[in-house]
Amino acid sequence: ESNEYIDSIDLMIDSPKMISIAISISKKFDGSELKKTNVQFLIQDAKQQVLKNYTNHNIAHIIINNYKIDDVDYLYLPDTINCHFLSLDIIFICLPTDLVLNFKNIFLRSNIAINKIICSSYAKSSHYKNNLNLVGHTSFIDVGLNKTSIISYFDNKILSLDILPIGGHHITKDISKILEISLEKSENIKI
Repeated sequence: ESNEYIDSIDLMIDSPKMISIAISISKKFDGSELKKTNVQFLIQDAKQQVLKNYTNHNIAHIIINNYKIDDVDYLYLPDTINCHFLSLDIIFICLPTDLVLNFKNIFLRSNIAINKIICSSYAKSSHYKNNLNLVGHTSFIDVGLNKTSIISYFDNKILSLDILPIGGHHITKDISKILEISLEKSENIKI
């Protein structure tokens, strides 16, 4: 309808069935210089564990929350550092496979490929945190139609990412039931 040709998109979605999985994975090294390929191998190992144990979910985001190198915490991987012991704290944000396939099929009917799927709650909170230069304890609450996500940070580390299967529509229905009024009136009260 826009007379524009679109062949691929990045899709932002959320779901009440979205989950976050936190994993710590570690490995001993010989004290030589740590290479990015060593870190990528550990991330891939953690990813395979998630995919093996959560077969009905697709990974949307992989967030490295902490690099612990020889008992020293780093927010980012140092350019050059020697290492005897590496531990990674990783958070995986996952969406149900059937939801992902459903969206892919909808867009495929219009010959549009999905490059990547982004969880909008995480993307919004990350954007606001970085652009507002927020430090210390910060939480973002995103109330959607059928879900509420709560993402808490301390500085640049995610402390928790929780998805509650209760959203604005549930609040509207509760107001309607308690006050015995229509959904339209209860929605106006909620707003």
